[in-house]
Amino acid sequence: MIREAHIGIGLYGNEGMRAVQSSDFALGEFKFLWRLLLHHGRLCYLRNAELILYFFYKNFVLTLPHVLFAFNNGFSGQTIFDENYIAFYNLFYTSWPLVIKATFEQDINYQVDGRQIRKLYPSMYYIGAKKTLFTWKNYYF
Repeated sequence: MIREAHIGIGLYGNEGMRAVQSSDFALGEFKFLWRLLLHHGRLCYLRNAELILYFFYKNFVLTLPHVLFAFNNGFSGQTIFDENYIAFYNLFYTSWPLVIKATFEQDINYQVDGRQIRKLYPSMYYIGAKKTLFTWKNYYF
């Protein structure tokens, strides 16, 4: 049983059909579990780290003109942009970069049988262990 992942994984079978119906992921055999954890877990970690930095900068670029404009209009609450421009900005800069990244993203060539993933296992996860994604350098640049 996976306790720390906060997801549900069910196995098909006579006793496991109730678990499959109420789970997030359904697997046919235990041998597919390693790929779910290693491949998709790693990609989820990378995506979440990039997503946090991306949305921080996106919202910073949208909010900074409002803060600077507030000094000019005496903090009256008037916005510098029309509501339609703000909606278009959030729609365009939220959806399209994520769709493009999700379409073309594959940093490691994964094989179906998984021998390559098992061989690269220690070198694939140095990013999280050495904390290379959330550093002050990545935060400011």
